[in-house]
Amino acid sequence: MDALRCSKIVMVIGLAVYALLVAFGNITDYRSNFAYVQHVMSMDTTFLDNRIMYRAVTAPALHHAAY
Repeated sequence: MDALRCSKIVMVIGLAVYALLVAFGNITDYRSNFAYVQHVMSMDTTFLDNRIMYRAVTAPALHHAAY
C-alpha cells in the first residue's frame, strides 16, 4: 500500500478515536461540562455595561437544552 494512503488512514483513525474519547468524556462528566456551558451562555465574565449583554441566556432550562 502507498505510504501516503496509509498515513491518511492512520490520521482518520486517530481523529475518530479522539472524537470518541471527547464524546465519552462529555457524556460521563455532565456536571463539569454543564458548568462550562452555563458560564458561556450566561456571559458572566463580560463587563456588565456591555451592549451585547442582551444575548446572555440565564434560564437554567435553556442551559440544559443547549447542552
